[in-house]
Amino acid sequence: MAAKGDHQRLVHVVDACDRIASYVGEGRANLDDAKTSDAVLHCLAVIGEALSALTPEAYASLTSLPSSQPRAMRNVIVHEYWRVDPAAIWTTVSRDLPALREEAARLLAELASQRLAFLDHLRTATDDLGDDDVMKSARH
Repeated sequence: MAAKGDHQRLVHVVDACDRIASYVGEGRANLDDAKTSDAVLHCLAVIGEALSALTPEAYASLTSLPSSQPRAMRNVIVHEYWRVDPAAIWTTVSRDLPALREEAARLLAELASQRLAFLDHLRTATDDLGDDDVMKSARH
């Protein structure tokens, strides 16, 4: 089972992908607007940071990603902003982010399913215990 923080980081990834999609719509020309470009770059930095905070197991299940690309892009955006290549940003936004968003949403659904199964298991285990057993267990 993935770490508790993976869920929140994946929510951040899906949210940032959705915001980018709403900012740029269907056209690369929208990135020519300074406010839109700034918003997209911020979201890409959030995505890179969130992905780097995932557990290795969670990150490995996002198969559309090269191992170091999101963190490297985040580092360029944040630390070497003068090297940002608008063509590379558009390629990321138009080609890579839809697949990433789909995989992150799928992984979120899997994590939710695992949590529900675990909670159901706990409920069943607790139901199998008598009230005295539960109270003894709670005291220890």
